Amino acid sequence: MKMQNLKWRIYFFLYLCLPLSIIAQESSALMEKAATIFPEEGLILTESVIHFKFKKDKKTKDLVVVEERSEEFLSLKGNQKFSYVVHYDDYSTVDKFETSAFVNDDYYQSNDIFHSDIRMQYANYSLRQKGLTRSIKTEKTYKDIKYLTKVYLTSPQSALQRTIKFTIPKAFDVDLVPVNFDGYTVHKTENEKGNNLEIEYSIENLDGFSDEESLPGASYIYPHVLILPKTYKDNDISEEFFNSLDALYAWYAKLVAEVENKPEELKEIVEELTASAGSDEEKIKNIFYWVQDNIRYIAFEDGIAGYQPENCQTVFFNRYGDCKGMANLMKEMLKLAGFDARLVWLGTKSVATNYSTPCLASDNHMICAVKQGDDFIYLDGTEKYTLLGAYAERIQNQEVLIEDGTSFIRSKIPTQEHHRNTRDYQLKLSMNADNALVGSVQISEKGEAMSRIMYLYNQTRTDEKEESLKRYLALFDKFITIENMKVPSMDRSMDELILGGDIIIKNKVSTFDNEVYLYLDPYRIFEHYDLGEDRQFPLWMSHKHNDHVRIEFQLPEGYELESVPESFVVENEDFQFDLDYKLEGAKVLYSVQIQIPNSEVKKENIAAWNKAIQSLKAAYDEPIVLIKK
Repeated sequence: MKMQNLKWRIYFFLYLCLPLSIIAQESSALMEKAATIFPEEGLILTESVIHFKFKKDKKTKDLVVVEERSEEFLSLKGNQKFSYVVHYDDYSTVDKFETSAFVNDDYYQSNDIFHSDIRMQYANYSLRQKGLTRSIKTEKTYKDIKYLTKVYLTSPQSALQRTIKFTIPKAFDVDLVPVNFDGYTVHKTENEKGNNLEIEYSIENLDGFSDEESLPGASYIYPHVLILPKTYKDNDISEEFFNSLDALYAWYAKLVAEVENKPEELKEIVEELTASAGSDEEKIKNIFYWVQDNIRYIAFEDGIAGYQPENCQTVFFNRYGDCKGMANLMKEMLKLAGFDARLVWLGTKSVATNYSTPCLASDNHMICAVKQGDDFIYLDGTEKYTLLGAYAERIQNQEVLIEDGTSFIRSKIPTQEHHRNTRDYQLKLSMNADNALVGSVQISEKGEAMSRIMYLYNQTRTDEKEESLKRYLALFDKFITIENMKVPSMDRSMDELILGGDIIIKNKVSTFDNEVYLYLDPYRIFEHYDLGEDRQFPLWMSHKHNDHVRIEFQLPEGYELESVPESFVVENEDFQFDLDYKLEGAKVLYSVQIQIPNSEVKKENIAAWNKAIQSLKAAYDEPIVLIKK
């Protein structure tokens, strides 16, 4: 009897352990599979399901979308830390956040300034060991479906399986537009289930967001689905959304009309800024530059604050605002000064969707325009130290909607040539008795190059400003010393910013018997821009480039030039490199110019770019050789 009981206990123990053994085997197999597919990753999604359910709320009759997420994370390496965040605002709610970690609920803030209607629920995780998992389930309700604009298949973490589902009742007319699906194997299914249309997109083994530098905007490169609600019709409700550009603009105009501006509170500052101005251009400049200099920029991204400007007096007295608040302030100030000023909607360069697809994903920015004759001058208060009539790369050639009474004007911001962004280094050098290169240096900055250095200078503490400029002239190289620096007035109205001084460059000269080996160029511009063979996406730069280094080197007495690196020219639709050495009398004239006329190197030109960078670096690494006569 005892033996029989022992057998039953053994059988029962094996029965209990068998599922655990199977689970362990499955977990081990999953780990092995994931590590094979994503060998460089420390944290992945094993499964991610996002389900959007379009509904009419039974109680309020409001049209809403419920977003249900179910995601499981797996650590492929130890010490993996991450945060999971769900944003919400006055037009959305977080109804569920199921997880093993503590869930925080707080305002979203930037630089200690609370964003008006944006909150977030978030949980922090630390997976100390390999093989640990965390499951998270959330539910969020969009109380206004206009704010649901797109969903990305790509996520911060790579995913073994990712699925996006939509349940859309037949009363809704919603377009789902796949974007950037080329090159990916996305499986789509579409079925009718009762009164609903069920649409599902799924993908396996999808890399997470790239960590490559200087990428295009996410909407240009990652697969996503645009969500375009058109209309809703049933027995109780008939509602139109953004089924045309007119409808989109009408909603924007309605939000603007609701803003309670009190321009009379700006009258004193406007009179002060325009009293001594000798022309209309000077008046516009004074107002534009004042907003740039005195209104601190923060971003309201979600909810109504993402689309409705703050009133002008609040922005003025707070001394901060987002792009819409700054544009609205400029408009009201310019109107008080007697100008025809208007608000302008646009998507910056980072936004792939344009007004041919009218939705809230079509734009992300607002500026001001003032009409002068038949033309408009665009004013972006968020671009610090930008000159009147100069436009940042991120808004050049972008489509805009300009206020025009009850309607709008559809236009484009002008494109400006890369020569407006010239950075010119000029050095006159000789070699002293200590084998250092000595002489003078002058750097001329124009356009966006000038704006950036002026911004950095004005953000620096007063007692550190001069030293910071010296470090800039020395390219932060400890072997370069700048003396007798000429500090410019930093007046923004200048066409160019010129910095100059005496320069001493050490560790660039080596002597062997009767020979001198000399590395002439201390700046070596663009030498670190090799993008690697595995670059997946185009290179986007913050602005167009026209960078030029010119060096005049006086040969030391008793020496002659033995050899110099070979000159070369590389021309491509996206870039041009030109490096040249010449001997004129007793002087070596060196020049290198890098031109990137469109601020972009397309994917198909990356290999040519890398080859040009390698040639450039090889030229930098090869010395000038001098020999005693």
